[in-house]
Amino acid sequence: MMELLNDLVIRCGKCGESLVFPKANFDANTYFESHSENGMGDEAVHLIDEDLKCAKCGNKISIKVYGSEYPVGAFNFENCEINGGTFIEQPHMGMVYFRDEFEIEEMSIYATGIQQLILEIADNKDKLKDVTSREFEEIVEQIFRDNGFETKLTQATRDGGKDIIAKKYVMGDKPVVFYVECKKYDINRPVGVSVIRSLYGVQAMDGINMAIAVTSSSFTKGARMIAAKHGTLISLIDGGELHRFIQDSAEKLRQKKI
Repeated sequence: MMELLNDLVIRCGKCGESLVFPKANFDANTYFESHSENGMGDEAVHLIDEDLKCAKCGNKISIKVYGSEYPVGAFNFENCEINGGTFIEQPHMGMVYFRDEFEIEEMSIYATGIQQLILEIADNKDKLKDVTSREFEEIVEQIFRDNGFETKLTQATRDGGKDIIAKKYVMGDKPVVFYVECKKYDINRPVGVSVIRSLYGVQAMDGINMAIAVTSSSFTKGARMIAAKHGTLISLIDGGELHRFIQDSAEKLRQKKI
């Protein structure tokens, strides 16, 4: 979620007192503005709008601190306003996710043999149908890692919207976070509208940058229409595209072994 990155350090405009307001006291409200006319999707605006009081003289100090993502997933602007005082230190907004959410156990991939599965599936796509649903999620997670993401695989019992949480820094210290929903389906069973609607609902409720649905099969026309409606907020990866990603991961693995 978007948060205030530093404490608010303010000089009272009435008595000149230096005041410090901890960043933990402030929560940003998020709202979306549509820019469908230019094809770039929605803009997410994160706003902190508060009235504060000087502890020494009681002077009212109004502050606004906001940041925006446009398109959603690309943090591109921040600003601040103050009445009744001045900022001694410039406040900043940013996406904050805790490191322990993305800890990776050493050698966990080797212990489960997921990299070996990736090598085998890269050479024979049909082997993908023989993996378990959990192995499918682990394969997708490894693909994200191979593309520079920090990842967290959620509990196997979880259902609906976030089998994998993936994070990547794309603009300095501003991370983009994805929810990844994995559906290991038979080739004759496409992913339907309900899955995509559920995925978007979870993503919107949690305020996450983007969501991706990954399947070993395909998507119905209705599912693709729902995803297209939400522009950059949702991406779909079907079995054919997934196999290309698996081949890329296998090639990176072989290069490491050389």
